[in-house]
Amino acid sequence: MKNAFVLLTTVGLSAALPHTQTMAATSENAPPIISVSLPSLAEGDASGRLLVFARPLRKDESAAPGEVDGSENSPAAVAVAGRYVATFGPNRSVTIDLDATDTSTSFAALPSGQYVLQAVLDRNNDYGRFGRGPGDLVSKVLTVQIPLQKPIGITLDHALPAVEWDSTNVSPDVRARREAARPFLTDVEIPSPSLTKFSGRPVRLRAWVLVPPNYHAGAKQTWPVAFMCGTFSANRQQDLDLASLFAQMNQRGSIPPLIWVFLDYATITGATEFADGVNNGPWGTALTTELIPALEQRFRMDARPSGRLLIGHSSGGWASLWLQINYPYLFGGAWATAPDPSDFRDFVGVDLTMARANMYYDDFGNLRPLIRSKGQVTGTIKDFVRLEETVAHTGGTFQSFDWVFSPRGPDGRPLPMFDRVTGAVDPNIVSYWRSHYDIGRLIVSLSEAQRRALDGKLRVIVGDADTFYLDGSVHRLQRDAQTARLDAKFRFLPGKTHNDLFAKDGDSLGLLKEIAWEMHAVARPH
Repeated sequence: MKNAFVLLTTVGLSAALPHTQTMAATSENAPPIISVSLPSLAEGDASGRLLVFARPLRKDESAAPGEVDGSENSPAAVAVAGRYVATFGPNRSVTIDLDATDTSTSFAALPSGQYVLQAVLDRNNDYGRFGRGPGDLVSKVLTVQIPLQKPIGITLDHALPAVEWDSTNVSPDVRARREAARPFLTDVEIPSPSLTKFSGRPVRLRAWVLVPPNYHAGAKQTWPVAFMCGTFSANRQQDLDLASLFAQMNQRGSIPPLIWVFLDYATITGATEFADGVNNGPWGTALTTELIPALEQRFRMDARPSGRLLIGHSSGGWASLWLQINYPYLFGGAWATAPDPSDFRDFVGVDLTMARANMYYDDFGNLRPLIRSKGQVTGTIKDFVRLEETVAHTGGTFQSFDWVFSPRGPDGRPLPMFDRVTGAVDPNIVSYWRSHYDIGRLIVSLSEAQRRALDGKLRVIVGDADTFYLDGSVHRLQRDAQTARLDAKFRFLPGKTHNDLFAKDGDSLGLLKEIAWEMHAVARPH
């Protein structure tokens, strides 16, 4: 799913407005019309997906915040409207009715009160995958009264800058950590013949490589390698900051001397998770036959299975399991934390194999939960998907599952596993998903030789209060491993969620450090 090693929190609409009268807009109110102007900083015209975000002004906010954005942890907390804009025209302005566009929530029906509102022009059409980023045009945050009594205007007054090592838009601590890591970090980029052939355009594979403090390129010794598969939301900037954090732990001696490779498996369609497929292409093949051999030629890496280790959280956890199971003789172990659904009989709580399965509603017509916090449901699958479809039509979490797992449709796009309006599951697509990408089914069907090659190599850790209910699928996977008589280790940490899983004994990364030492022990048992 779309979380990294940070906790994101938002406040729901009802909780945010205890001091206002919550009445719906009436037909007497003006329609939610907004005029968005293109500034002089954009040379010529501009195009992209225009997004407008609005949420209630909180009681503890004395002024408008610096940013208003959607949140996957509470998808109904922010109203979003989205529309593709081909041109701003000679007047450098477009006027839209927010409720006549794609919307996650009807603006006209929002509870009355003060709201903070911001507009973003996603110029690269990659908001669904990466969120706002370099080159996107963004407005200041306005405080407005909803229902709107008249149309309002807003200006896209600044462009987001590119991220550099010494970016001024990060904290001094992050900047200092990046600088301290610079001597040990290499940005690797190589051409991929297999992905280039598949897509018909040049494709390159990228990774950050972090060497330990005692690394020497001319040394005779080699170092074990930990291949880090990032979370769904991981991008180059986040990988850089995560690598810088690992460099700091290296300097302090809190993790063992490993070479860390922070893999980039992102595309505009979502996270490829290094699975070969008909939509994204042969990403697993590219990693194992192109990138890893190139890295092992360039760096003093332990090019033995016991020296190639996998680790990943969330979507990266799924990728780690997938790679280890599909390439059992190449890798020496996978540490998967809170992996994405690995048995499709519990796909974020939905048994996709059931007759007339529905992603939005259970058998009693109740909305299915997707996100929980402290025992309370903060978001449903339906709300999450509505937000995802509004922000972009490609690149979101559930959209990404289709791009990785589904067969290709006649229009060249993947066939959706479920109907985005009704939630109805397509059993034919589920059958394809299960036969090709259901890790649980794959484990049960292993040959004796494959099982022996995997024994002792799978380690799965998840909290029993996982934010996205991913512990259910891990329980299924554990039973699959038992059925296959596969030696695999499963840990369910009491009370832990998707975001605080790594905290241990007062250390926010305590579990991560423990895993690093386990990995080193596998590679260097003596």
